[in-house]
Amino acid sequence: MGCLSIIVSIFILFVSMEGFLLK
Repeated sequence: MGCLSIIVSIFILFVSMEGFLLK
């Protein structure tokens, strides 16, 4: 569960960064 939580948080961070760059 811990690893999955870390992976999800990193994925969300990557998506938010991509959206910021596209904007």
